[in-house]
Amino acid sequence: MKSLFKSQLINEPYNDPCIYIQLFGRKESFLIDLGDISRLPTKKILKISRIFVSHTHMDHFFGFDTVLRLFLSKTEPLHIYGPKNIIKNVKGKLDGYTWNLIKEYPLNIYVHEIRKDKIYTALFSAANGLKKQSAGVRDFFNNIIYEDEEMTVKALILNHKVPVLSFFFEEKIRINVRKDLLKQLNLEPGPWLSTLKKMYLENGPKEHFEIYSKDNKNCFSSQYLLDKLLLIKEGEKILYITDIKYSKKDLSLISNFAQEPDILYCEAFFLSEDIDRAKDRYHLTASQTNIIAKAVKAKKLIIFHFSPRYKGNFKKIYDEAYSGLSKKIGAE
Repeated sequence: MKSLFKSQLINEPYNDPCIYIQLFGRKESFLIDLGDISRLPTKKILKISRIFVSHTHMDHFFGFDTVLRLFLSKTEPLHIYGPKNIIKNVKGKLDGYTWNLIKEYPLNIYVHEIRKDKIYTALFSAANGLKKQSAGVRDFFNNIIYEDEEMTVKALILNHKVPVLSFFFEEKIRINVRKDLLKQLNLEPGPWLSTLKKMYLENGPKEHFEIYSKDNKNCFSSQYLLDKLLLIKEGEKILYITDIKYSKKDLSLISNFAQEPDILYCEAFFLSEDIDRAKDRYHLTASQTNIIAKAVKAKKLIIFHFSPRYKGNFKKIYDEAYSGLSKKIGAE
């Protein structure tokens, strides 16, 4: 079974952070951070349905204009998630243009602003001249900012002298049916398969049932079918961390927020020899990235967002970040 998420860094590790996530079996993709997206083909940009913005420093947000230009005629809505002031920042971008001929366009942008305990949503609709409209407030509960039947997306508020978001994408358990065994047992597919999957998710059958083969010669219990017929795949998990100042408090917050990600995308902006600079700029050193990777028990680490000062000498960053880790993946 293929994983739901297929993620990749768009730019070199010293350029603007941007991760593109294709969703297997779906006609949509996600984007994490919105700096320079010029390397993305138009057809890929047009598949984006949700953008997750860590914060609105220029290197994480100036690609908004490119998205806006391409999305003017798109009928599906665009959802943007970000920290405090993201609604104001999107409004500021939109206010920079004249929209007197926009009302016939289908564009709708929903902006979700994550605060300490609430998520505020604003709608910018072409039909309303892209003026800000309130679209509701909901509780920010269990860190969840988006959920559907296949995944959950969570956000954690951290510190970069402004609020900055870390994101955790969790694919839910995937349950497939062994079609070969279904045929071998001579069973007719039907609604009972959905009941069987639901039983698994609820940790076993609450009410047993029996299924007969097509020729009525054999009868199989729900417990037997639970044990034999289902293929179970644990969902993939992706953790994204960038632009934070290292502290034991935040390390604890991150550890409680996410454990055992299949991929940890984490900035490694400075070398440990420049730790004072890292503190002043509210960024991580590569050694601190290494500590975080070990704390969350990351299965793979991909580092990015290097200071340009180290260009031509990135090997030291990789050496620090991957020290003592059993599995390594460098920036793609």
